[in-house]
Amino acid sequence: MTTKTRLTIVLVLVPIAALLLLVPSADPATVYFISSKATDDGLKTHLSADLGHTVVARTGSTGSYADAVAEGADLIIISGSISSGHASGRSYHTSRIPIINFEPFSFDDFGWTGTSAGTNFGDSADDKQSIQIEPVAHPVTRGFSGSSPVSLPVYDTADGAFSYGNPAAAAEVLATYQGPEAYSGSGTIFVYERGDALHHATGDNPAVSNARSRYLGVFLSDFGVTASQDIYDEMNANGQQLFDQMVGHALDPRRARWDFEDDFTDSVGDNDGTPQGGGGGASITHASGESFVGKGALKLVRSNVQYVTADGTAGELDTGDEMSVSLWFNTQFADPGGINSHQLFSAHTSTGGNLFRLGTTPAGGIFLNPSTSASTEKSAGSGYNDGQWHFLTVSLDGTNVLVTVDSNQIGSGVFNNISGHPQWTNATKFSIGQEWDGGSPTDPFNGFVDDVQLWGTSLSQSNVDALYAQGLGPRFHWTFDNDFDDSIGGVEGTPHGGGGGASITNAPGEWIVDGGGALKLVRSNSQYVAVDGLADQLATGNDVTMTMWFNTDYTGGPGPQSHQLFSAHDASHGNIFRLGTSTTGGIFLNAGGADTSVGSGYADGQWHFLSLVMDANVGDIWVDGKYVGTISASSGNPLWSTASLFSFGQEWDGNASDFFDGLIDDFRLYGRLLSSQEIGAIYSATIPEPSTMALLGMGLLGLLAGGFSRRRQRAE
Repeated sequence: MTTKTRLTIVLVLVPIAALLLLVPSADPATVYFISSKATDDGLKTHLSADLGHTVVARTGSTGSYADAVAEGADLIIISGSISSGHASGRSYHTSRIPIINFEPFSFDDFGWTGTSAGTNFGDSADDKQSIQIEPVAHPVTRGFSGSSPVSLPVYDTADGAFSYGNPAAAAEVLATYQGPEAYSGSGTIFVYERGDALHHATGDNPAVSNARSRYLGVFLSDFGVTASQDIYDEMNANGQQLFDQMVGHALDPRRARWDFEDDFTDSVGDNDGTPQGGGGGASITHASGESFVGKGALKLVRSNVQYVTADGTAGELDTGDEMSVSLWFNTQFADPGGINSHQLFSAHTSTGGNLFRLGTTPAGGIFLNPSTSASTEKSAGSGYNDGQWHFLTVSLDGTNVLVTVDSNQIGSGVFNNISGHPQWTNATKFSIGQEWDGGSPTDPFNGFVDDVQLWGTSLSQSNVDALYAQGLGPRFHWTFDNDFDDSIGGVEGTPHGGGGGASITNAPGEWIVDGGGALKLVRSNSQYVAVDGLADQLATGNDVTMTMWFNTDYTGGPGPQSHQLFSAHDASHGNIFRLGTSTTGGIFLNAGGADTSVGSGYADGQWHFLSLVMDANVGDIWVDGKYVGTISASSGNPLWSTASLFSFGQEWDGNASDFFDGLIDDFRLYGRLLSSQEIGAIYSATIPEPSTMALLGMGLLGLLAGGFSRRRQRAE
């Protein structure tokens, strides 16, 4: 299987805020908040003032599910301050709206737990501070969970109480209470995804056996909270962040996301995939050119009938729901056959009956059939089987069909002839990379698939545009405008060194990219920033592009590697990757081979734009729009998979060493190879206006617009 690795596009830059836009939280939501005490006012204020949502407040006696529907609620929050009697009998247990519930004595009414108070559910004593975060990767506990349980304080002091419950096996328990009491080990955060089997058919009528939306039972008990206290203020920063992540997850319209970073799991819900097929089965690849969004992708070999089943997705959609599928794919498959012979994503009945099929055609177009009828098999477009990565979306609302490739709508006069909804209620078998023909897998895909997302909403064109921009954008971005943290991937930076440590400067002349800040490092004070959260975010073999601005006048030695901009090391401080400036003011790179530098004269106290485009183990270096040279890692690919220590401004040599002296601004890390045109577009877009005017005078903008004159090409 061969693949081209570089998108043949000229990047149209959008503001970085658009690159950060997460479609699930793009629009303010309506939150229906049921509370009977002023102790919840801080939560309501935070939801509206800080998170931008509209809060519809009701008391326990005035709220109901019917009223929430009438108010157009996107989320229902039930406080522990209400009486459980006001929660039961009001049809919340039938809710198709996500629920966050703090009132444990309603857990059994909703069918979330058994019926025995003090055993199946309850409030802890009011002398608690910490919950135990379980070793489960989940959006709600992102940033807190690890490979082993973590005790996490969530209240300022040890005078809080926890709601707890023991849900059914289908729920994910993300946090528990640990203590001497009999209820130790009970869940303090648990999640039912849509379709999950509840604990029992609730006594409320009508009885409901499966979750109809996303339901969260959480620890925010009001037990022991006095009238003068506010439950939001009683939480510390950990508790407040967990609350925000609960709200974000509850409002996330994605029903599943298979990102294929390291495995086949669903990173949004509980719809994990299972690899199938010969030749070892479907696999995760980190090889050069074979992944796009993140560090890994799904690799499927048609001749081995490889695919992934995700039958746990059953129940995530009902017939009549709006829905969308988005994914990236890369294929060169062009064998003759029917238009439906190369499947990307499919849903079938238990006997293999067709319900939804999406794939590519022999001409490289897009095939779609969202029904059981052969008459609705449609295709449009061509040429997407070119060995390049393409972004595909399909959105259905029952009337309109929007199909896009690389953010451009295709087949508007073809696919819009399809009306109605797929029969999702009958779907029990879901696959990535094939379709069922009765009981046999058939029409397997050949190539690579990445970041498959199943949505419970119809994506608009603006949503698609934002997702496409995210896919093309950096994986990590340190602006250094106000702090040391990555604004995309959530990797925090920690400043080190004497003289107050590494700092953010907003002084005139000490930053260059709009935003008003830059990282200032003083070598004599051994200053640097650790970003060890990058560990496990890159894999050996990955393609990488780094772009940044730097400003230094340091040319001291003793060697070319003595002045580091960015570095990666293993846990024993072994060198993995080092990038800096040399004693001649050139660019130094060691990515696993010899210490090598190219160029000179950049240590002149002026701002320079540095780009490294690293194709597995070969790095092309550009400075200020000019190709400077190529450096190979002679010993093989950088061993990113073993790297655990990452730094701006130094390298590990037993101890921190070889410190940078100067300024760094706007560091971006991409998980793909950027073309010279894309690098030129970033360079042009990030030059402040006075510099842009100077470039006009020097006639350089034509160079930027036309792309650079040299770029190494991969042999096909």
